[in-house]
Amino acid sequence: PYLVIELVQGQRLDRHCDALHLSLQQRLQLFIGVLQAVAHAHGHLVVHRDIKPSNILVTPDGTVKLLDFGIAKLLDHDSATGPTTDLTRDWGRAMTPEYAAPEQLRGEPVTTATDVYALGVLLYELLSGHLPFPGRRRGAARLAAVDGTPPRPSTLVADAAQRRRLAGDLDTIVMRALKAEPAERYPTVSALLDDIERHLGGRPVLARADTWAYRLRKWVGRHRAGSAVVAAVVLALLGGAHAQVAVLLALAAGTLLALWQAREAK
Repeated sequence: PYLVIELVQGQRLDRHCDALHLSLQQRLQLFIGVLQAVAHAHGHLVVHRDIKPSNILVTPDGTVKLLDFGIAKLLDHDSATGPTTDLTRDWGRAMTPEYAAPEQLRGEPVTTATDVYALGVLLYELLSGHLPFPGRRRGAARLAAVDGTPPRPSTLVADAAQRRRLAGDLDTIVMRALKAEPAERYPTVSALLDDIERHLGGRPVLARADTWAYRLRKWVGRHRAGSAVVAAVVLALLGGAHAQVAVLLALAAGTLLALWQAREAK
């Protein structure tokens, strides 16, 4: 018996991002590819259990490949009969502590939420350049930070502009995926994927509190030209004396902004 598998020519995810100096949006697009692969595995009742940059390669054409299902677990395997062998026990303990979920470190049952946590660690690293718990290593000392709360990714970034882009939605998305309790994380990888796509599309993410002020900020971000017109009209109505001039200026500014956005989109 033998296996025929694909030979993947590529570079590990983190090194690929750093070598090409990928932007925040480009990193998120690659991360979406990882999420789609993990969601596909979960759809077939397979939990990966060892998601980390070295198990994710990016091919020269930019395709993301999720590798190494050597310690993956079938969710319905526990219902199978038969004795537990030494090999089964050894592979059951196999993990990478820096990316492992708290329940995995404690030796508790592994679920799809375990992969959600590892994906949170991966996203944390891609966005901030740091691991949330760099002190975790194999051995008894690794349990020290099992239930801790790491700093938000934005607080670890030196560049002010990058820090502002991370603060808010992305911080919230990452921190929800890294909840110590599995029930408090995203219920599925698809839910995490949905929030990433919502953020990229300028829509409210489900991980944040749904307030009118938050929704208004998101609406303004998606409709800058229209927002400028509305704001100018309101100011003109309040100002009174120069109402017509203010409205005309607002319309001109909104038109120019819309033309610029159309050019950028093209």
